[in-house]
Amino acid sequence: MLRFQIALAIILVGCVAFVACERGQQMLDPADMIDPGTDPPMVDTETYKTWMSVMLDAPTMTVEEAAAAMNAGGTGAAHGMGTRTVYFDEAAAMANMAGTMYPAGATIVKEIMDDTNMFVQKIAKMTQTDDPMYADHGGWMYVKYARASETDAYMMVGGGSVEASVGCDGCHAKAGEGNYSVFVPLPMDQMMDDMTDMTTDDMDKPMDKQMFKITLTNLTMGVHGMSGQTFSPAIFAAHPAGIKLAEVGQPASEALVAQAEGGKTDGLEALVEAAGAYYMIAMNEDGSRRYTMPGQSSMVTLMADKMMNSSLSVSSMLVSTNDAFIAAIDVPLFDADGMPVTTTINLMAYDAGSENNTEMASDIPGPLGLDADADPAGSNARVPTEGGVIMAHPGIQGGGDVTEAFGWTEPIATLMITPVDASMGYDMDDMDDMGDDMDNGGAQ
Repeated sequence: MLRFQIALAIILVGCVAFVACERGQQMLDPADMIDPGTDPPMVDTETYKTWMSVMLDAPTMTVEEAAAAMNAGGTGAAHGMGTRTVYFDEAAAMANMAGTMYPAGATIVKEIMDDTNMFVQKIAKMTQTDDPMYADHGGWMYVKYARASETDAYMMVGGGSVEASVGCDGCHAKAGEGNYSVFVPLPMDQMMDDMTDMTTDDMDKPMDKQMFKITLTNLTMGVHGMSGQTFSPAIFAAHPAGIKLAEVGQPASEALVAQAEGGKTDGLEALVEAAGAYYMIAMNEDGSRRYTMPGQSSMVTLMADKMMNSSLSVSSMLVSTNDAFIAAIDVPLFDADGMPVTTTINLMAYDAGSENNTEMASDIPGPLGLDADADPAGSNARVPTEGGVIMAHPGIQGGGDVTEAFGWTEPIATLMITPVDASMGYDMDDMDDMGDDMDNGGAQ
């Protein structure tokens, strides 16, 4: 084990930060790096080759060129110049397609060809774990095997422990924003092929995991910044039943206050991640966060599961208010028989109770149709309320800079929940739309 640790130290010292996975390993004798007592077993090739997969082209840059261009994720060059195939087990495939966090146990295997594309030279395995030891790696445990020729046996050459995975993580953390370590979308045509292999009996069985299309529609009328209400980028979370994002008559959490007063979702994202929930933020096609304008909608595809994350919560700020927000709270996604639900619910506006409703431009982040002198960009002074609690919002009173044109009637929004195919996670009529969603991280 000591030799294993020394060898890995050589790797880490000799590599550039985000391309540290590969060059040092090529100088080592794999046989000197194995500790049969602690190293994970070789991945079963017969098993993973039955998983869903996608083939990637060979990198277009060398490691050095990728480093200079700060483009590790775009090339995968740290693994060499050969093509590679990425395999996803069921849990990983569902998360990949939904654009959600990978659940504990999800496994991805990557086969990497040698530089001449003659044989599979390396196999990298990534497994998502809830072990706090791997928290700094986004929960991923890495291990990689390699062989010198097609007739040689695979030997472990990296990963397998927290310390040993640092080099691998240096690349993946920079390449995989959003899903952190995995940045390869599964092709929809292959998913269709896999679906046709299912029997009728299989189609009739409710699945533990299910994808939903969630559509939030802003029912206020007007023009952004002039009238109506714009919704801040909404957070959609599938979480354990019984968790309450908000409760009328109770103080709002700090995370909810941050959203209700300034549209920030960082705190809520941290909470849902800690709960092991799946979540999405509404996004535009260009990858920017999406504001839902008056009369418009935002849609995400979100994964849920019957056993754990079976309820939905959604929240967003009304940007031309002090601390108003909309929320869907702990909505069941499965019925008593375990089947996914299809429903549309009305949403109302709440007051977080954390800030006085001054309705002044200086205290409100959203635009109010005023000139820059009256409403400077970025102005959002806090006017806290002592002992405030969540309540139904009284609406715009029109006594300050926020005119009655920014008012609304209830319900202020609707939320449409649609299973994406009742058994497999796909609505055949929406296949094209889902392909577009995947290009945009699962949301539009």
